[in-house]
Amino acid sequence: MAPDPNFYGVCPNRSLDLSGTCEDEALQAIDHARASEGLGPMELPSDWSGLTAAEQLFVATNLERTVRGLPPFEGMAAALEPSAQAAAESGSDPVPPSSFPTDDWTSNSGEGYANPLEVLYDWMYDDGASSPNVNCVPGNTSGCWGHRENILGNFPCTPCVVGSADSPNASWAELMAETTGAPQLTFA
Repeated sequence: MAPDPNFYGVCPNRSLDLSGTCEDEALQAIDHARASEGLGPMELPSDWSGLTAAEQLFVATNLERTVRGLPPFEGMAAALEPSAQAAAESGSDPVPPSSFPTDDWTSNSGEGYANPLEVLYDWMYDDGASSPNVNCVPGNTSGCWGHRENILGNFPCTPCVVGSADSPNASWAELMAETTGAPQLTFA
């Protein structure tokens, strides 16, 4: 589903824009897409503008999970943040460090998105054919909707944690993992 309103016309594609028209239009597009699924609008927390971009991505990801009855991720794990940050800076998918206790994990990355709502929109609602998803190509659609499936993964969550990151050149990465440990959280 292409965004409505089309935030691409107002959002920069190589720098962050965490306020104003770009963020407002991305949120309106999310609300429009959610309505097409019979879901209510996304209600951002009152302290949204005080959160870092990585924290905003974490919160928005949880809002997409919980509206569908899935458990939220517990928090942002300090042990996963360096992997997410390195992936955001290199434009690659993050992987958990070998010392992190997990049997089930997944990740997303994206480049050229001004804010977390814009990248979340593409991962959740515009990830199929004719989308910006480079893994979804004619003749091989196996990579279509993979970002959405990662966000909505049915982890047992005992607990589930995230490493979330952005870079100044508008690249994003999110690493979602089930863990048997009790990792230190930097944000919950």
